[in-house]
Amino acid sequence: MWNKLYLATFIYCFFLVAAVGTIAFSQENQKPDYILMKVPCAPTDGMYEIMKTWKQGLLFSGNGTVSSQKDKTFTGAMQTFVNQETGSYAVVLSWGGGMSCLILPGNSFTPYSGMQPWDEKENEL
Repeated sequence: MWNKLYLATFIYCFFLVAAVGTIAFSQENQKPDYILMKVPCAPTDGMYEIMKTWKQGLLFSGNGTVSSQKDKTFTGAMQTFVNQETGSYAVVLSWGGGMSCLILPGNSFTPYSGMQPWDEKENEL
């Protein structure tokens, strides 16, 4: 029961933080150099349970780096989970010691095989 309560609380907090961040950014209507973001973090096992609940499977992985407000950098294992049927996805960054953060959830994931964005800009010139 604790796991279900933990999962529900995590999901609620995540969407609350995402909504507040989206509203604040859209009101600015500017492209900042840096955005201070709050991201939900949890023990890695709990994060994997969330990915299973969302029926997202690991699609690719690598290393990722984020910076703190004081310019301290943190590098961890980056994993991208995707539900290829619904198009939902999540980018998770995990650190040693068993902690993971949901850096970016999203939807409308589709494979891309067109021109690169920078190629399109060159053609417009």
